Amino acid sequence: LGGGGGGGGGQQQGLFDELTESLKTAENDPTKRFTIHDSLNSRDVTLSPRDVEIIRRIQAGAYAHPEHDATPDYVPYYSSVPNKEGLHSNTVQPKSRFQPSKWEALQVRRMLKKLKEGSVDMAWLTGEKRTMQPRPKSETDKPYLMWTGSEEDELLYRKGPSHVPAAKASPPSTAESYNPPPEYVPTPSELAAWDKLDVSDRPYGLVVPRVHPNMRSVAAYPNLLRERFERCLDLYLAPRELKRRLNIDPASLVPKLPTPKDLKPYPEVRNVNYHHPGMRMVRDVSCSPCGQWLVTGSEDGKCRMFEAMAGRCVREW
Repeated sequence: LGGGGGGGGGQQQGLFDELTESLKTAENDPTKRFTIHDSLNSRDVTLSPRDVEIIRRIQAGAYAHPEHDATPDYVPYYSSVPNKEGLHSNTVQPKSRFQPSKWEALQVRRMLKKLKEGSVDMAWLTGEKRTMQPRPKSETDKPYLMWTGSEEDELLYRKGPSHVPAAKASPPSTAESYNPPPEYVPTPSELAAWDKLDVSDRPYGLVVPRVHPNMRSVAAYPNLLRERFERCLDLYLAPRELKRRLNIDPASLVPKLPTPKDLKPYPEVRNVNYHHPGMRMVRDVSCSPCGQWLVTGSEDGKCRMFEAMAGRCVREW
């Protein structure tokens, strides 16, 4: 706050004196710490803690009032409850709303007249009948021969021929893969021989197997439109015939097997007896890796080798 030349030095000296005086006052009286001078009204104003907080929040770039919620809960402005307020909420209802309709009275008189004449009945008015015209007799009501032998054809073509599905296209083969095996890739001599043949005589038709390093390297198929066009011609010109399916129950083709009760008595448990003389207790049993031989050690101090499947003692030590 050093003074300069001219009158500016005196003005800065006055500001310095005011600042010094305000600091001394704030030290002696803490309430004067937040006192400012209102030059417009020529009076001193003491700031409250709320005023100080608002000033600090404005300086920090936050909302001025601490009570302000920057992220309030979402309020659904559109709801299913109709809003009764509006421009036409207080309008008076027209008189025609409270008077019977003349048009409906005219329709009622017409319906009563038709009922008296007999042109309509209550079943037609209630919707049970769609028309008052008599139901025409269909061809099925006419008498016909029962034993003509063509009942299935008449039943099949009574309402027109049924839909015959088109033949499915053959699935792609290994030769059409983007990376076929080497045996499917033709050599230059084979390609020259294929060019001389008709398309129907070639091994894979219009397809020439080629090896690509990845799927992205596969170019557009040049014969796509031609194959689609020939496919449409085949479907259009190929004769179709409905094949009759035989209604055979699969259960009738399976032979009837006898029940297990009719097959008794039969052995239920497989038993092989390895006989030891004297019925001595067997202390050890060992089986060969092939599963054909069985060696036992009993209390009489002897080892015996048996045939595992038959139970025959082959050797004794």
